[in-house]
Amino acid sequence: MKKELLFVCGVVLCILFTQCREGDLLTSNEPIFYQEDIVTEGIPIPEGGVEKEIMLWGNPAHVIETEDSYIFQHDIKLNKREIDSLNSIPDTRAAVVEGRKWPDNTVYYKLGTGLAHPEYVIEAMSRIQNATYIKFLEATSGINDYVEIIRVSSGIYSDYIGKKGGRQIIGLDGSESVGNVMHELCHVLGLFHEQCREDRDRHIIVNYNVMTSDSEKYQYQKYSEIGERGYDFEVFDFNSIMLYPSQLTQKGYTMVRRNDNQPFTAQRNNLSSTDQQALLDKYSLEALTNIKISTPSIPLDRVPNLGSKYRFTATEYRLDGKKVNYYWSFKGIDGNLYKLKGNDNSIDLYLVSHPGIPKDGNPEEYTVYVSCPEINKAGSVSIQVPDRFIFTDTKGELPRSQLVD
Repeated sequence: MKKELLFVCGVVLCILFTQCREGDLLTSNEPIFYQEDIVTEGIPIPEGGVEKEIMLWGNPAHVIETEDSYIFQHDIKLNKREIDSLNSIPDTRAAVVEGRKWPDNTVYYKLGTGLAHPEYVIEAMSRIQNATYIKFLEATSGINDYVEIIRVSSGIYSDYIGKKGGRQIIGLDGSESVGNVMHELCHVLGLFHEQCREDRDRHIIVNYNVMTSDSEKYQYQKYSEIGERGYDFEVFDFNSIMLYPSQLTQKGYTMVRRNDNQPFTAQRNNLSSTDQQALLDKYSLEALTNIKISTPSIPLDRVPNLGSKYRFTATEYRLDGKKVNYYWSFKGIDGNLYKLKGNDNSIDLYLVSHPGIPKDGNPEEYTVYVSCPEINKAGSVSIQVPDRFIFTDTKGELPRSQLVD
């Protein structure tokens, strides 16, 4: 059954929010004081991995080739067979990928078994949902395009940037934080790393001379350096959840701030305001075609219990951080459109028998509607119920809501 994403319980939230209060976006653009113990995303390079240039999304890209994967920018584990078989795909951009978007701003997901912290995944999705018009919905058997979050032996990574089509993967090895999961979800949504922006040299210095191997260097290349077209959204952001920290090597730091030559750390607490704006730009309110209604299972092969309740749930969105109001109605077998009480994103209707309906052996037809004037979106779904049964908003009685004018 399709489920709307829920917040985890209060006890877990207390643990998760020790560094960042729920809902707080990071609005400062100042670098965070350097610390060495920040856990960031990445894939251990296996023995025998070699640097290689491949065609990726229509442009040359430097990757590390392993037996079954191409490791791109340290935490993108591309499926080698899939990439080798793909035709060139245009429209790759520097900070944000154009194209490869999730339709209707909705990402479907599955949680694999054995995850060390499934609650971190739910919380990461909730934080992104609350700051954007993006929704994460649990994939049902009829959903073919989805991201599956699985337990892996080592590494924290995604296997694509943007929507791949079919099954795509986020791998978590148990060392992840909520912020690490958010970072990988942002890859799934189409965001690249902040340190690879075209304008990064105005703000940071990448010290290639301290890196001991080409496999280290490739992840810091700008998009223009590997032949990709690109644009940078807003300004370089030291607090972006997509930025990697300075790494200390035997010869010095991999990256330092340009203005004072000091290292900087990465934040993995929440989206920054720039991250939020990038996602709002890519997944705008205007990109929504309508509000989707998840429908209950109406039994047609047996007589339902008298007074059975069925819940219809609409995709919930927020406007300026607040829940929008929803208005429900349904068209009965008499052809009238009835108003329903409440402004929630779900509504309960009941199936009741109606002996006054002539029995003809055919199911009765209903249409359930929802509208939201605040975002100028609406949705509807047609439902069939067993012969001589009707929908009503009042248990055991005929509809008594007001007719829509």
